[in-house]
Amino acid sequence: MNIPNDVIIELARIFQDFEIIHTSGLLQKGNEFYYECYLNFSISDTKTKLLETSLNKIKKIFKVIKIEEIGLR
Repeated sequence: MNIPNDVIIELARIFQDFEIIHTSGLLQKGNEFYYECYLNFSISDTKTKLLETSLNKIKKIFKVIKIEEIGLR
């Protein structure tokens, strides 16, 4: 089973305004999709609300969406 183009296009659209540091890529296991990426922004960044709104639109594609801030010291 191939990952539908609309899923790939939607992810690209959502993350186009963010600086992606690293991604493990998009994986499909059965009917479930997994995507992990690391973005260069802070949870307090004004873009966070935009990202949350965009990710909520694709919750039907991804069951679990988790945003976690990891600080480098």
